[in-house]
Amino acid sequence: MIDLDRGEVVGELDGFGDWSVEPRFAPDGRTLAVGNSMQGTWWLTVLELGDDGNPQRRYDREDGLPTGNGSEIVTDVAFTPDGHRFATWVRPDYGCQGPNGYRGLVATTWTQSGEAAWHLHVDDDVIGAPGQAVSASLCFTPDGSWLAVGLDPGVLWLDAETGRPAGHDRTAGTVNFLAAHPDLGLLAATEHGLRLLDLPPG
Repeated sequence: MIDLDRGEVVGELDGFGDWSVEPRFAPDGRTLAVGNSMQGTWWLTVLELGDDGNPQRRYDREDGLPTGNGSEIVTDVAFTPDGHRFATWVRPDYGCQGPNGYRGLVATTWTQSGEAAWHLHVDDDVIGAPGQAVSASLCFTPDGSWLAVGLDPGVLWLDAETGRPAGHDRTAGTVNFLAAHPDLGLLAATEHGLRLLDLPPG
């Protein structure tokens, strides 16, 4: 961790994954969620910056996490705009496939406690199109109502409170990255270029 004002390293921590480490700051700039993968398993670490700028572990969450019952890897983490929850995308490891076109799962966690909020296994039935394991980009809308999941066949929209699928925009094509703008909404980097996304109805 680097203090940008002082230009100094203020803390170093270990104990993270060796297959993937996906860190994301919450909007408050003081909370850091890390999605970890190692030897086929995944877990979550949440850190807080102390008054001295040094990162301190709030918790590691390993038990009771949802799984696709195989070797898995975390590929993205995204916070809600208020920072109260964060979502994690977990997909089967390369070469591992699941039934019915299983792509991976979205798992949401309450930031303060580490308790699970909801999770959803994403497969052909959810997407409505055939597919396989894939990395995804996650992004909440600026008002926190929706979670966009950027996948190979477009954007899957989920209700941010419940995880209920609310629509699938296939017109975007393959989505590589998602970003939120406070006024404009969500922008997708796709195989066709940049695109401003239409929100699902409701």
